[in-house]
Formats: sequence, structure tokens, C-alpha cells
Amino acid sequence: MSIIERSVQRMKNSNEPVNGNVERVLLSGGPPQPAVRGAPLAIDFEAAERAGFDIGASRSGHLHTQMRGLKRKILDAVVSRTNAQESPIVLVTSAVPGDGKSFIAMHLAVSYSTQLDLDVTLIDADIARHQISSLFKADDVSGLSECLLNRTPIAASVRPTEVASLSILVAGETSESAAEALASSRWDELAAQMHREGRGRLFIVDTAPVLATPEAQYLAKCADLVLFVVRAEVTPTDAVAEALGRLSNVSNVAFVFNGRSTVGKQYLYSYGEYGARK
Repeated sequence: MSIIERSVQRMKNSNEPVNGNVERVLLSGGPPQPAVRGAPLAIDFEAAERAGFDIGASRSGHLHTQMRGLKRKILDAVVSRTNAQESPIVLVTSAVPGDGKSFIAMHLAVSYSTQLDLDVTLIDADIARHQISSLFKADDVSGLSECLLNRTPIAASVRPTEVASLSILVAGETSESAAEALASSRWDELAAQMHREGRGRLFIVDTAPVLATPEAQYLAKCADLVLFVVRAEVTPTDAVAEALGRLSNVSNVAFVFNGRSTVGKQYLYSYGEYGARK
């Protein structure tokens, strides 16, 4: 049992804080197979700044350096999917709002876009809030809601962005029907489409907090890895325990600690104050 697996089990069984560390290197390769249409979507840098995002820092500089270790650990955790010549799906969630999950999903995707032989697609599955979508100038662009309700293939709705090797599927129209469709077999079909995109492509899905809506519990079943974001000294321990209880049937959970660098001698991935909302 790995350190992360032991950490997950320990968190499920008690209220003590946990940490994880996976040091193996994931081998990723093969030609990317982009399936994006339409003009590239521009980033709304004013909206990003207001929300506390720094897109440029994800591609170079301190934040990019911090992300490097996390990127390796994630890719290592999904290596069985890439070895099967399929595209991995990484789901990003948290227990409650305000832990920085959308920040991590966005910056992780942008950071991955610098990697050779890898195309990244960021999916905004937080249909109620759609913070990721708000960072792009994407008015009147169809998105995940339309894929769910109109049975539009993902390949027809994913759009390129002005960031090289990064594409996005925006949330689309907010509706109760779309939220309900996330917890249906339609999401299974979309996940299968993602997996078939092939090695050389990575899907990062930002979803709602586990305790805010029930969608994350269903989406997690189709993910190859669930990144569970915890803001150090902020996220209530009982909220984390309750959220993990709702994810009890999901074994592929790894923790990302936001705002804390070390506990004892073991390394925790930290984003310092980068994810602080303004």
C-alpha cells in the first residue's frame, strides 16, 4: 500500500491530518491527438487577476517550479491508463468552497501545457459556479451542458485556447437539467469518449465541492485520479472527513494541501498564498 493510499485510509478512519508523497516518474509519450475546433479562446486576464489567478506564473517562474513535482506524481498515478494507450482523467475537488480547487485545476492545466508530447484539456464541470469558464472570453460558446443534454460529442465542443497545447470545455449554460445529467449514464459516455482520445492527451476536470452538490461523487467514479484539495488550517477537519465518507467507494484519491509546505519530515504540496481569493 502506497503512502497516499495509507494517508487516504487514515483520513477516512480518523480526524488526523494526512500527507502523501509519490516519487516515481511517469513516462508519458506518443503523438498528441488534438480534437479542437473553432477560434482559440482568449484568457480574460482582468477576470483572472480579480479571482487571484496568475496564468503566466504557471508556465514559468516560481509557481511552475512548484507544480513540477505535483505533475510528476499525478502522471505516475495514472500510468496504467497511458500504458493502455488511453487518455487519463484527473478530477479536482474539495470538501467545501474556498479551498482553491479551481485555482489548482487551472494552473495545473496551464503548467502541463508546457510539457512535450502532451495536450491538455481542461473541463469546467462546476456547472453551478463555472469559475474556470469565467476566466476565458467565451460568450455564446457551447460547453459541457450541451454535451450532456444534446448528446454533442466532446470533440465537437472542446475549444483551443491562446495557451499552446491547452484546450477547454467550458461549463455551458447553467441549468438544473445539466446538473442532473452529470449524475447520469451520460457522463459515463463522455468519460469513455475522453479515454478514447488516446495517449498523449490529459483531461483535467474541475468539479463542485463534495459537500456543496452531489455531482462530484458520481464524476469521481469515472476518474483515474481524484485530487482532493485541503486548505491547511482553514478547511474544517470534520468537513474533510464527511466528504471522504461520501467518496468511500473511490479508492484513487490523492491529497493536495494548499498553503502548507511541511508536516514533520514528509513533503506536502503547497501553493502558499497563490490560491487566496481576492
